[in-house]
Amino acid sequence: MTITAERIEKNYQKHLKIIDTFVSDERKDAMLAMINHIGEEYIMSPASGKTWYHNAIPGGYVDHVNRVVHFAIKQMELYQELGGTIDFTKEELVVAALFHDLGKIGDGDKPNYI
Repeated sequence: MTITAERIEKNYQKHLKIIDTFVSDERKDAMLAMINHIGEEYIMSPASGKTWYHNAIPGGYVDHVNRVVHFAIKQMELYQELGGTIDFTKEELVVAALFHDLGKIGDGDKPNYI
């Protein structure tokens, strides 16, 4: 599986839209500054360095995280429909989903994948 350059760009724009839609202004600026600091590595990283894992391809990280956000929201909504009590905000859920795999990108000096 590969992701085209056009798909990588669309995924990144969707990622930014998720942040703009669900994240408060107090957090948004810091998030975007962090993403801009990491730069192209953030956009082009695979979701895993192990080729047999999901999205272990260039651009796979953002693609994977976007899907995690989408399904986390759906799961929360279903849980509520079934009578479950939610003790967190949608923003907290989205922030956790957005950055649940951030450490896979690396430590800032070197990537965590080969």
